Amino acid sequence: MTDPRALAGRRHAHAYLSALESGDEAAAEGLLAQLDDRADLVFLGAELTGLARRAARSLSPAERAQATGRQMRLQLLRDAGKGSTVGLRRWISASATETLGLLGRSIPDPADRLAELRRGASA
Repeated sequence: MTDPRALAGRRHAHAYLSALESGDEAAAEGLLAQLDDRADLVFLGAELTGLARRAARSLSPAERAQATGRQMRLQLLRDAGKGSTVGLRRWISASATETLGLLGRSIPDPADRLAELRRGASA
């Protein structure tokens, strides 16, 4: 049977990625702020790691090697921050960026979003 915290971590990870992808940084940060237990943050980060590793399997060998190097640096960031929720949130933020990149999605650039909003307002 799957641990309920792992299931919650999976839901949180997908909600976090969706918020980032849509450019809603306030919602993404709000989600992380709600998680004040280190274990909850670790489960969220573990889901991001799993998503990134699954996505990396479809890459060419050279790209996969680069992704592996980035994952190793993320592990170091996780280990350095594992004693505090602030450190774990920093790891989650970096992991989410990596995961979205491997999934072929990206976090919208705020300047691009502002320009898009201005174009929409003038139309």
